[in-house]
Amino acid sequence: MELEKYVKATKEIIWNAYSEIEAALMERDEELERQKKVHWQYSKEKADQEYQKAVDKFNTDTQTAVANCRAAIQKQKDGYMKEVHDYYRADGSKIDLNDMNLFKSEIVLTTDEVTDMIHKHIDNPTMLRVIHKFIMEFNAHRSEDKRIIPPHEELHTLRLVELNGRKEEKIFDTFVHLSCEGMRHPDEHYTMFQSRLDGYEEDAVLSLLKAKIYKDDATQQRVKQIEQKQRDERSEKNKRLNLDSGLGNRF
Repeated sequence: MELEKYVKATKEIIWNAYSEIEAALMERDEELERQKKVHWQYSKEKADQEYQKAVDKFNTDTQTAVANCRAAIQKQKDGYMKEVHDYYRADGSKIDLNDMNLFKSEIVLTTDEVTDMIHKHIDNPTMLRVIHKFIMEFNAHRSEDKRIIPPHEELHTLRLVELNGRKEEKIFDTFVHLSCEGMRHPDEHYTMFQSRLDGYEEDAVLSLLKAKIYKDDATQQRVKQIEQKQRDERSEKNKRLNLDSGLGNRF
C-alpha cells in the first residue's frame, strides 16, 4: 500500500482551505475597517446592515471553503480506503496449498514451525488470517503448555491483520480531525492549526509506517529517522523553555 500520498494530498487540501479562510478574514476585516471610516455617512440601521452584510459574506465564504475541503478530503479517503481494503481482502489465489495441507494433516506443529510460516507469509494478509485461525482453533482445547504461542511481535502482526484496515482508517481520521480543528472557529484559531499541519502529517506517516505488517529495512530506517527527528525537536524545545524560564526568574 502507498498510503502516504493520500495523507500528503489531504494536507495540501486542508492548507489551501485555511488559505481561503485567511483571504476571507482579511477581506472582512478590510471591509469593517472601511465601514469605520465612513460610518458617519450612514444611519444606524444602514450601518448595521453593512456590518451584517460583511459578516454574512465572511461566513458564506468560509463555510464554502470548509465544505469544499471536506468533499475533497472524502475523495482522498475513498482512494486511501480502497487501497487498504484491496490489500487486506481475502484472495484465494494467495493461499499456500502446501501449508494448508500441513494444517489439515495430523501433524502437531510446533510454535517455531508456525512462527516460521508467519515470517514466510509476512506480506500476505490472506495467509496470515489463515494462520491466525489455525492457531486459535489449535489452542482452543489445549492446556497452556501445549498451545502454539508465537513471539509478541508476530502475535501483534496477526492482530493487525485481523483489524482488516481499521487501524489505517483510524490513522487517517485522526490526522484529518486534528488538522481541521481550526475550521470549527475559522476567525479565531485557524492559523495555529495551519502551522501544525506538517507535524500532523509527520505523525500520521510515522503511524502508517509502524502499522505495516511487513516492515522492510527501508521502512524500519524511516521509522528510526522520524522518531530521532522528533526526539531532537522535543529536546530543543525543552531547552528553549528552560532557557526562557531561567531568564524569567532573573527579573
